[in-house]
Amino acid sequence: MIIKRNREHYSRCTALYISAACMLLGINLTPTLSAEPFQILDSDLTPAQQPANASAQPFQMLANDTQAGKTTTYQGTESAGDAEITNNAGDAVYFNDRSTAAAAALINNTGGTTRFNDQSTAASAFITNNADAQLSFHQDSTAADARITNNGGGSLSFNDHASAGSAVITNNGTASFNDNASADNALITNNATGTLNFNDQSDAGRRNIYNNGQVRFADQSSAKNSLIDNNQTGSIEFSDNSSAASGNINNSGQLTFADESSAAQAAIVNNQTGTIRFDGNAGAADATITNNGSTRFAGNSAAQDARLINNADANLHFQDQANAGSSMIVNAGDLTFSDRSSAENATILTSEGGATHFQDHADGGTSQIQINQNARLDVSRMANNQLSIGVLSSAGSVNLGRTVLTAQDKIVLNESSQLNLVLGYGQLIAQDVELQGGALEIERAADLLYALGETYRIIDAPNLSGSSFSPDIKHDFAFATPQLSTDGTGVVLERNTVQFASAAQTNNQTAIANALESLAPDSLPYRVMISGSQKDASYSFDQLSGEIHATTAGAVHDNSSLLRLALMERARQVSGDEQPRATAWQSWLTINGALTKHDGDSNAASARLNGYSATGGVDYTLENDFTIGLAGSYEQNKLKISDRSSTADISTLGAGLYGAWVYEGLRLRSGAAYQHHSIDTDRNLALPMLNGQLESSYNGWTGQIFAEAGYRFDMAGINLEPYGRISYVHSRFDRFQEYGLSDTALSGRATALDNTIGTLGIIMSKRFLLDNDLQVNARFEAAWNRNFGDRNAVRQLAFSSGLPFDIAGASTDRNSLLLDARLSFWRSERLGLDIIYSGLLGSNSQSHRFGSTATLRF
Repeated sequence: MIIKRNREHYSRCTALYISAACMLLGINLTPTLSAEPFQILDSDLTPAQQPANASAQPFQMLANDTQAGKTTTYQGTESAGDAEITNNAGDAVYFNDRSTAAAAALINNTGGTTRFNDQSTAASAFITNNADAQLSFHQDSTAADARITNNGGGSLSFNDHASAGSAVITNNGTASFNDNASADNALITNNATGTLNFNDQSDAGRRNIYNNGQVRFADQSSAKNSLIDNNQTGSIEFSDNSSAASGNINNSGQLTFADESSAAQAAIVNNQTGTIRFDGNAGAADATITNNGSTRFAGNSAAQDARLINNADANLHFQDQANAGSSMIVNAGDLTFSDRSSAENATILTSEGGATHFQDHADGGTSQIQINQNARLDVSRMANNQLSIGVLSSAGSVNLGRTVLTAQDKIVLNESSQLNLVLGYGQLIAQDVELQGGALEIERAADLLYALGETYRIIDAPNLSGSSFSPDIKHDFAFATPQLSTDGTGVVLERNTVQFASAAQTNNQTAIANALESLAPDSLPYRVMISGSQKDASYSFDQLSGEIHATTAGAVHDNSSLLRLALMERARQVSGDEQPRATAWQSWLTINGALTKHDGDSNAASARLNGYSATGGVDYTLENDFTIGLAGSYEQNKLKISDRSSTADISTLGAGLYGAWVYEGLRLRSGAAYQHHSIDTDRNLALPMLNGQLESSYNGWTGQIFAEAGYRFDMAGINLEPYGRISYVHSRFDRFQEYGLSDTALSGRATALDNTIGTLGIIMSKRFLLDNDLQVNARFEAAWNRNFGDRNAVRQLAFSSGLPFDIAGASTDRNSLLLDARLSFWRSERLGLDIIYSGLLGSNSQSHRFGSTATLRF
């Protein structure tokens, strides 16, 4: 410890006094001889008696060689005056009894301690408490008018009944009020690194606390009458049974009430950047909270009897199982009750620009709700579509959505009010309903199938008084007009003059729209249309159209090319492409996998056909220039139209004849085939208000003939064969009747498709002789394909009670490119294996086939 006094001045004065006394007594203090320098002689040293064999010991610093930290105690009525006191490690200063620090300047460094006990006072002292130092007040001591700075890492505490008096305290470390201590009239600044704790039954006094760090009230502590400014970086937490008492809190940071804490009678202003949270079983009690930021009641907290003023752009939220108690809420911002929270017996006034929301499983209790002009009440997001309150009076907007809102007492809607609801779901129920005019806006339920002439109740009240809603109802129906019922408590839909076809965007949609118009108003397809909006109509047309039947017909007709190409490929092989042979009979089997994609167009949706086929046969060669053959085939394909939620399974059995004649370079080939198709369709009607499956089963057949002429010659070791081919295909499909979903099922008349196809191309091939008698024949073909028939398959369909209509399927290409590549492997004259790829590529569709052919000669 260092206590600075005028010691040098004292020493000099003492020397002068001694010199003067010696002169008066005649004593000469000056020696006659000159002083010799001080020397230590051998005789001055007396060696200690040690054993002869003793060895030298190392030097040691013993405990009694050091001086412990100093303790200074002021007691009685002693005063530190204007002393400058510095406490270092181990030093301590105690003020006991009625002693005072007066105007001292006291610095507590690391390890230093200053303690005020009894009724001592810090008076007007300047006290600096540094890191790892302790400054404490006990019993009835007081900080009085001291200036106290508690730096980072320092500890400042007030205990027992100690008081901070009127001190000015700047805290950067940890400051605590414990037991029954009080901040009294102190001015406290708690900086960003500071923590200020109120524990036990301590209180924050009656003056200002400026907080940028953390302030915590725990146990049964209280903010008392303090004025607390909580800045943006600041955090204030009330926990346990602590209370904000009658404090005034200006919050721009975080303010939390947890456990059983209470806002009591506090006046709290929550600024735009501020956040207030009540959690656990905390309560707002009788506080007045003015919210400009975010205030949230969570857990089981309650607003109790508080006055909550939620200003414009502010957010007040009750969540979990929190409740509004008997509070008075004035809302000009956003007020939300969510989860299982409750408005209980609150009085809620929503003023201009404000919105009050009930959602999830929230409860309105017996609350009294008033909605002013240009304000909103929204209950449309209730999980169970039910909400009960006490009283509702509205001059603004009430949005029910699908919710049934029940008032236990009365509902009043005045002339400026607006009621929004989903027709068929939303409804007002009360013992007394008073209508003073107002507007009605209804929304369609996407999942409800409406009916013309039916009354949809919107108000249920034994006692209905006043006038009625305005007859001009806002709505989003496209083909129906809502009208108020005679008593004004319901809405009846009437057909308007808007034609279904006005919403059509394609030829298919126009065709079915006209057919729907001819149906009875109570039929399901008709009700689907009057239940929809203008935007929904296009989708409904496509779902109801049965487009799968037209696209299936076209896809089956086009896919007949698989058998035709298999027969033609076989005719080419026996007319000169394959390994020369010595036997007349041979058999073959081709396995294919195929994928065809139709891109669709503005009228019909895209489709995808995939499947597999097996084609096999035998042929016989006469004198190496003429061959005839017989073949059979089986195909299994699946057609899918994703945009129409439709599929078709197609099984096909086929048989064919083919022949080839060779004369020098000239090649002539021809054939004919017949196929029988079994078709099973499945439509999943995926409308919001109507869904289910529509199925059908029917048959069809395809007959075709084809002829090809080519001339083969060699060029640079490569065999070239330009050729031309003509094919004629005729398909016929039986009539059908869908089943499922009552009168939405369609029937289709029998239909036929014809097409003539011209092909011009060239074949290039070359044979290679490899080791071990393995021969490989590589062949490539490119051709232009031209369809001369109709590009779109059309089916005439009809509902059970309506006019027939024509629906077109996905279109095929007028012109396309045919590509074919093949590798043939022969190990002997009797056994061969081919690997095949062929593709038909057009602008609207692309078909790819991969396969393999095995050939056996005998």
